[in-house]
Amino acid sequence: FDDCRDFDGCIYAKNCSDILELLMQISAEYSSHRIFYEQVCSGLMKQALSLLIRHKAIPAAKKQDLGRKNNTVHSVKLQRDVSNSALAKHFGYHPVHINRIVRDYTRMSLHKYVLFCRITNAIKMLSETDSTLTLIASETGFADSSHFANAFKKFTGKRPGEFRRG
Repeated sequence: FDDCRDFDGCIYAKNCSDILELLMQISAEYSSHRIFYEQVCSGLMKQALSLLIRHKAIPAAKKQDLGRKNNTVHSVKLQRDVSNSALAKHFGYHPVHINRIVRDYTRMSLHKYVLFCRITNAIKMLSETDSTLTLIASETGFADSSHFANAFKKFTGKRPGEFRRG
């Protein structure tokens, strides 16, 4: 990279879930082939690269603080009941604060982040297993297969069955 010397060497980015999430968004967007998907992928890649450089520049003390938030945000994905109040109780935060942590860290509302994580897990299951759509919906935390199919189409541009068929 001629314009950014920070990319000249190897960059080891431990606990950069925000970058991983962006890369998964790029993958889903690229697979969808929705209108302007190339421009969206380009923008997400620029964001991921910028965050990677920022991560490299953050002092160690700040990284520890971000690591605690990172653990909180990732634990959100493991919870079935992801209401603000349930998460606040689980992590010992005020409900407004837990939503702010998720929004600051992921640039998504708590609701959108949870849906994104569920869809990402569903994409993996659709790609790697022969599980039924009903089972995938249940395993990824959706109330029913109809809600799963609608959310999946909103995020990827395809119904789950269409996605599985390629």
